[in-house]
Amino acid sequence: MALRSSPSEVDDRGIDFVVRNSTGQFYEVQAKSIRGCNYVFVPEAKTAILPNRLVAVVVLHQDREPELHLVRMTAWVTPNALLVNRDYRGKQSEPEWGINVSRKNQSLLNQYRFETMVASL
Repeated sequence: MALRSSPSEVDDRGIDFVVRNSTGQFYEVQAKSIRGCNYVFVPEAKTAILPNRLVAVVVLHQDREPELHLVRMTAWVTPNALLVNRDYRGKQSEPEWGINVSRKNQSLLNQYRFETMVASL
């Protein structure tokens, strides 16, 4: 399936770019990158859980090719060890949707490999 991309005019809603699949369905994408095993997040206030919202995560490694993953925001409806909901309401930090990339969570992360996820769009 071919995806066509358009850059976002402004990133005030947590959208870095918009893609469209061959059937005309649009997806709003937030892009993140991390080095190795680490934690990355998107602010809850800017990123609603919608079926057409995606988070693209690039995991950079020093000794091998980067890994590209694509996660539907709806995956956070049922958080797990990989996809976490940090609800900091009433605290200094704002609530966030997080991705806890670790060796322990690698099998959970693998289900979101870019090639697999794009085929499902």
